[in-house]
Amino acid sequence: GNSVRTVTACALAGVNPDEIFDVTPYADALTRYLLRGPRSSNLPRKFKIAFEGCRGGCGVAPINDLAFVARIAPDGRRGFLVLAGGGTATLVRSAPVLEEFLPAGEILELAEAVVRVFHREGERKNKHKARLKWLIHKLGFAEFASQVRAERAALPADARADAQLPF
Repeated sequence: GNSVRTVTACALAGVNPDEIFDVTPYADALTRYLLRGPRSSNLPRKFKIAFEGCRGGCGVAPINDLAFVARIAPDGRRGFLVLAGGGTATLVRSAPVLEEFLPAGEILELAEAVVRVFHREGERKNKHKARLKWLIHKLGFAEFASQVRAERAALPADARADAQLPF
């Protein structure tokens, strides 16, 4: 359906001794958050999200609509490199960087903003151009990123409160 279709993570998440950190709780929290979201089930088309915690790229982050790649800041905080707008098929592209370092506690808020932009601006007539990568192609990445930042800033207080990780 036209929804947040999948939230995936590395098959070795939580057991890979070389992973940066276990991304499983973050992927689970985002799945639970988006499943009840009012825009998540009526998007222009499918929307795929990936989490990657290992160093080998097994989460295939660059080909997903939205991807979170585990990073540790110099001060020890957990966070993510965030990619947006990747895909295969008719417009093959690696997702460009939306955020170099997003603190882990902000993933729900950022995902909410991206979903809101996709919901509002995405193509609804031609299903072949109804993916996030096509929206970014149409708007340009700088404009898309600007709209995501504006959407995050405009999130109502109740949405910000809902967008808190449960751990």
